[in-house]
Amino acid sequence: MARIRHIALTTKEPAKVAEFYKSAFGLKELRRSPNGAVFLTDGHINVAILNTKGQESPDMGAHGPHFTGVHHFGFEVDDLDEACQKLEGAHGERQTGFPAQAGIHLSSDGAAGAWIPACAGNP
Repeated sequence: MARIRHIALTTKEPAKVAEFYKSAFGLKELRRSPNGAVFLTDGHINVAILNTKGQESPDMGAHGPHFTGVHHFGFEVDDLDEACQKLEGAHGERQTGFPAQAGIHLSSDGAAGAWIPACAGNP
């Protein structure tokens, strides 16, 4: 069975948003990226607080450039090939511009154009 592994938010101020979630909910910081993204966890599900995505970004998302809010959520799966087949059977469309092992799909039906990353094992 697939497990929700992370939720990704995009914002213009990742550090400020991360401080809010740490203060309000006690999330723990895992790491920071050189580009300013902050990664938090509650011990079960990770929260990636990313910079907004521009038009040039392959993972800009369905809401367009510089959207702030929930960007995507990612799943951990036991068998990536099987998960990709199921995503495609459910009208998911594999996205290009990413490593094949990432299993990035875009839902074209019923999920409001959500990015659905899937990975095998612990991402």
